Amino acid sequence: MAEVVLIFAVFLVHAGLQPPAVNETNYLAKAKHYWNPQWCQGDLFLNSADPHAVFYWTCGWWTLWLPLATVAIVGRVLTYFALAWSWRRLSAAVAPGAWWSVLSAALMVVFTSRVHMAGEWVVGGFEAKGFAYALVFLALEGIVRGRWLRVWPLLGMATALHVLVGGWSIVAAGIVWLSSRSDPQRSTLRPMLPSIFFAVLIALVGIVPTLQLDYGTDRSIILRAAEIQVFHRLPHHLNPAAFFILGGVPTLFAWRFFALTVVCLGLWRRQSISDSQRRCKQFVVASLLIAAVGLLICEVGVDMLGARAETAWLLRFYWFRLADTMVPVGAALAIVASLAELQPRRPAWATAALALAMCVGGLPLVWETYERTTLSIPGGDVRMIPTAKRYDDWLEVCEAARGTKPGSVFMTPSGSQTFKWYAERPEVATWKEMPQDAASIVQWWNRLVDIHGPPGAWQPPTRLPAEQLRALGRAHGADYLLGPNDARIDLFCIYRNNSFAIYELGPPRS
Repeated sequence: MAEVVLIFAVFLVHAGLQPPAVNETNYLAKAKHYWNPQWCQGDLFLNSADPHAVFYWTCGWWTLWLPLATVAIVGRVLTYFALAWSWRRLSAAVAPGAWWSVLSAALMVVFTSRVHMAGEWVVGGFEAKGFAYALVFLALEGIVRGRWLRVWPLLGMATALHVLVGGWSIVAAGIVWLSSRSDPQRSTLRPMLPSIFFAVLIALVGIVPTLQLDYGTDRSIILRAAEIQVFHRLPHHLNPAAFFILGGVPTLFAWRFFALTVVCLGLWRRQSISDSQRRCKQFVVASLLIAAVGLLICEVGVDMLGARAETAWLLRFYWFRLADTMVPVGAALAIVASLAELQPRRPAWATAALALAMCVGGLPLVWETYERTTLSIPGGDVRMIPTAKRYDDWLEVCEAARGTKPGSVFMTPSGSQTFKWYAERPEVATWKEMPQDAASIVQWWNRLVDIHGPPGAWQPPTRLPAEQLRALGRAHGADYLLGPNDARIDLFCIYRNNSFAIYELGPPRS
């Protein structure tokens, strides 16, 4: 239990920022709207389909009685404890011995946050992914211990919470099972059938809402939405040409991820590798095979066949998500397992290697603590609002917006992430809040282009004349425009501070 508490402390130091975190504004606003549809009614993102219905259903009711910030803090505490408990079990299964799990946890969060390939992370804000990864860690512990009957229900529950995290983990577990026929602890198919059947039933709870996202939608809209998602909004997650191979040359992300992969697999090439470590290595290799298929799809579909839209439809399934997590997980576990083995044989070498590993895992956490104490701005705001003074102005303008009539729709800056969190008023469209169903994705993208101009040349709407802004307001149902305080537009200003202003989009006042 002491190890679990220390691992929890590592996770808290790494990700315990003031709420809201980057994705909490999306998840918790959706969860609140799921239980209270009148909240921010008229917001395109909130009114779109709900892909994470299990999370919204199980956690959204908290928002009926607690402020969003409190829900985020409570949810993080529960998530970090679930992750700490599951990680301790996994680490002990791969590298037995006291306290190794604390070091492996520190290495894991550093590697996932700083040596990723496609922007995936494990420990962060309160959302469905955190609980899903806790279940994946428990399932991976079952794999490395050869206890296959518990693997499938755990992965089924992970899939119900987060289809992509759990779904790709099921695929990787299946690859490990198929490739380990000589393993004496490998379960045969017949005893696993009830476990698999139960897992499928649980997974369907998360799969069915996902399948319904685009049900009945025209194929051309689905393909257009996939292009927007892969090549415009999320290329850093989905398009290897953006994060892996750029202009035929591997990117920095690719090189450092490749280096971590070499460390992970290289440490497990030694002859003394245990059965548990070998099974963990197989799971990591399976995740890399899934990522390799994603690279092949991109290479063949876009570069060779020119089928851009069809390739985007395939790439939108996050082929690189599992490898982005499991290579750092495997590297962290391989390092501590190697240290545990080296310590009794070569104590001096082991001490030096342990000191190096502690520096790699500890110094970034120290730096993150320093950054947090010097800049007390939530993760959801830090990109748009880089200074404390501007953050105070943002809170003030959101408070002023909350004083408008409930249901008033705002046209906000494209980089806004926390307006609904503070102001509790609907927005026309923002860059961060992309819906998940195809029809809404296309509508969301058309709104952004209509307001901010063509992709690659976006500008704030305050550049436009007043009559055009009023026309945009009528077209998209917006009542107010939130923009910079120095905009020279002929609109009535109802509020202004040192950084921001709120303008009416209704007819000119006489």
